[in-house]
Amino acid sequence: MVLQSMRSVAKYIWWFLVLAFVGSFLLYETSGLSGRSPVTTTTAVATVNGEEILLTSWQNAVSNLEQQEQQRRQEQQQELLQLVQEQACHKQPKLKPKEQRSEQSESY
Repeated sequence: MVLQSMRSVAKYIWWFLVLAFVGSFLLYETSGLSGRSPVTTTTAVATVNGEEILLTSWQNAVSNLEQQEQQRRQEQQQELLQLVQEQACHKQPKLKPKEQRSEQSESY
């Protein structure tokens, strides 16, 4: 009995799902959310204070920032390496001559 009532309602549920799918697809396509317009070098990707930022300007700015960051990281890595080398040079244990070491081991 429960299955029969579910089967009788299933037809309306399927129609609702089909209409919702078609409706959402049409809304997506007609609203411009899909962004299918071609992107060229003169396409404005943003507007700041009324001034359009072109794609080429954006790409150049991103490229410059990436290069600056890479250079900064290389400099930091070199400074760290130099610091580690300096610390390693100052903290090297001073080895005693073999004679002194053997005498100390005999005294224990």
